[in-house]
Amino acid sequence: MIAFLTLLNDVPLTKGDQQLVENFRADPEGRGFLSIVELLNSCSYHDEALELLQIGLANHPQFTAARVILAKEFFNRGMIEETLAVLDQSPTNLQENILAQKIKLKALLIIGNEHGFNKVFALLSKDNLFDEQCLAIAHCYHLEGFAGARQFFVDKLRNQGIVVTLSQPPVEKTEQPAPLACQDFSDYWIMSIDEIFVNSCQSSGNTTLETKTMAQIYEDQGHYSAALAIYRRLLANFPQTAFYRHKVMEVSQLSQKQQQDTLLDPATINRLEQLDQLDIRISSCRNFLEKLHFPQL
Repeated sequence: MIAFLTLLNDVPLTKGDQQLVENFRADPEGRGFLSIVELLNSCSYHDEALELLQIGLANHPQFTAARVILAKEFFNRGMIEETLAVLDQSPTNLQENILAQKIKLKALLIIGNEHGFNKVFALLSKDNLFDEQCLAIAHCYHLEGFAGARQFFVDKLRNQGIVVTLSQPPVEKTEQPAPLACQDFSDYWIMSIDEIFVNSCQSSGNTTLETKTMAQIYEDQGHYSAALAIYRRLLANFPQTAFYRHKVMEVSQLSQKQQQDTLLDPATINRLEQLDQLDIRISSCRNFLEKLHFPQL
């Protein structure tokens, strides 16, 4: 690692920089490599700085500052997969590292990982920790959805000179049903509906049921508790949205009034809510079976 110092032999250094070089020379296996990386970058030895940074992090995998700087360097070079690999391979939890989460948010957006993007997006939006780029992404995301935000951000990076190869978003692989003539249906009813539709109605993530439209449908039908639960989750994900704050207050009052007016005992109310959930699952099951194109009996 000392060999990297030869690049600085003919470079005029300040006394402070000279001290950093001497410290690194005295302890080349220590964490002083990060200061030399900064010196090399300031002298336009960018490739060498990247190489030293990778070597130093390999020797000090728990050096969080070096890891985040390496991830940022990869990102600025358009090396998105390498960016995520560096962050994901951290032996320490980077969830509280705001810079790491901002880089991860942008990288996940570029590779088309909507589920991962939504998780980081919720984490950063909770305390309004967006930088300028993230704010632009959030604005586009609310207006044009994930695909629109992805295209917007990739174009923005290209305009900044960061070359990014835009691949197709990953598609979850699903097993295609075998032709009816040779498919064995003997085990079809062994798997329970709970296993087929895992968390379809209870997930707090970004599912098709967790939408403003579904909440409004529940509200119109008088299912205020179900509508309120969705509005609260949407507000948690988008705390700056005045519409969700208003709906939470409004539907909460309707739900309380409904509970006061009803003469049903708690056990019966719970049973009705279970029936509502069962109706949703039956509807999902019916849609699933219709997609198999069974002939009408």
